[in-house]
This record gives sequence, C-alpha cells and structure tokens, in this order.
Amino acid sequence: MTTIVSSDVLQYPAGIAIDAVGSIWVSDSYAKTIYRIGEDGTTTPLPSSETLVYPVGIAADGTGIVVADPRGPALRQVDGAGAVTTEFPR
Repeated sequence: MTTIVSSDVLQYPAGIAIDAVGSIWVSDSYAKTIYRIGEDGTTTPLPSSETLVYPVGIAADGTGIVVADPRGPALRQVDGAGAVTTEFPR
C-alpha cells in the first residue's frame, strides 16, 4: 500500500472522488477543506474551502467537483481551479 497523504494533513476525510484527469479530491469535514491530490502526490487545499462549513460528500464530473455541505449551502459546485461556481441552497 502506498500512502499518498500523511495523517498530519487530513483530520477527518469524509469523501473521495477521482476526476477525469486523475486528480484525487478529498473532503475533510473537521478541517472544513477540500484537498486536490495531483498525480505527483502534491496535496493542495482549495481556496474556495474558506466558505465550507462541514464538507462530507464529494463527486467529480467533467468540469470539476460537487461538494455536499449539510451545514452550509446543501451543494456546491467547484470548478477545476477551485472556485465555487454554483451554490444550491437547502
């Protein structure tokens, strides 16, 4: 088994998705952050994570990701650059 992210980076990983270009996306509920893990293993927190309250579920589509945030807006669509493009309220 290969470790791609050390436990000192992630606090409570709740969701994972892989996009069309092979990036791994992880939602971390306690850190209120979405991380993108590149093919080279580089872990980058998304700038749009500042607006997340409790991200749990995550899914990748052709344009980015959709994040389930039950304590904030119910769903957020995030583009490949990390910008929140759409918010779907409860």
